[in-house]
Formats: sequence, C-alpha cells, structure tokens
Amino acid sequence: MRIYLARCGQTISNRKQFILGRDDSPLTRSGRDATKQLAAALAGLGAAGLVCSPLGRAVASAAIYGEILGLASVEMPELIDLHAGQFTGKSRKFFIPAGDRLRSHWEDQPAAGESYADAEERAGLALELLAAKAACGPVLAVGHLAFGRVLLQRYLGIAREEALMAGHPKDAAYVLEDGEVRWLRAGGGEGRGLLPYERE
Repeated sequence: MRIYLARCGQTISNRKQFILGRDDSPLTRSGRDATKQLAAALAGLGAAGLVCSPLGRAVASAAIYGEILGLASVEMPELIDLHAGQFTGKSRKFFIPAGDRLRSHWEDQPAAGESYADAEERAGLALELLAAKAACGPVLAVGHLAFGRVLLQRYLGIAREEALMAGHPKDAAYVLEDGEVRWLRAGGGEGRGLLPYERE
C-alpha cells in the first residue's frame, strides 16, 4: 500500500496571510506552477488513483495533478481542512502574534474552531478509506497542512508534539508506505521522516 500526500497549491489568501480554514480562495499563478512541477515529479511513480479535499483550492490543485498524471480526481470529504472558527477569513497579522501559530498545541481550538485532537477520528477514517483505494494501486491525496499533520500522526503513531512540528512545503509530497514516511520535492530532493515546519 502506498499513499502520496500532497497539499493544495498557494492561494491568493495564503499570499496575503489570511486564515482560510474551510474558507476558499483561488490558486495563484505561482501555486499552479508549483503544483505542475510536483505533479511532474510524481509522474512515472505509479499513482493509480487521485482523491482530494472538497475545498475548491484542493479540487483545483487535484485537477492539475489529474491532467498531468492522466487521472480523474474524486472528492473525499474526510480530507477537508480543520475549521478555523471565528478566525476564518481574518488576517493573521491582526489576530496571531508574530511567530505564533494558529494552534499552539494539539488540543487548541482557535476561536471556537477545530483542534488537531478534534480531527483524529476523521483522520483515522480517512486513512482507512485511502488504504482501501491504495489496495488497487498507489493513490495521491491532495489536502491541507493542518489536517495532514493529523493524518501523519495517526499513520505513524508518533507523539502529538512531534506531529505538531511537522512541516509540509507545497512543493513536497509525503509517501506513506509500510508504516513509514518519506518525502520528495519538486526540485528533486528526497529523504525519510518528517520535514521541519517553516513559516510560509
């Protein structure tokens, strides 16, 4: 069983440092280009299925992957991003101190939003569904940073604090296989384990 885990491309709201959560925003040109580059890096690696979060930015990114990989994408509601509560659509600079994160710990529910802990059951279900699809061949799942951390924590069984520090650059894909995780980047780099978080 092999699952490729990618994020949606950069959006206009990402670039302007707005909090999206389950809100939506169009992809930037840079976001589309980076998605194309990662799709090209994944081409030839045997992806046989393509699923995505139902949010528009993930659907648009999956369409790019699908065009390059020759796959039709299917929306998987379980992959939707964490809810950002009353911070949805707000500017980070006005609501989150510089250097801080939207969720400072695993159980943190920002402005009545969803915590990582709240999404654990959904992540477990998503992994079951992905595993079922991957039984027929490797599957690419296009999702989001926050929910992706929960997926990685559930898949690896690592400490929540470790998962909280995981990064997932938009030009990288995680490869989940045989209970381990490795990564590859559009620029050609690859390695094992989790990438460190870097502020975007």
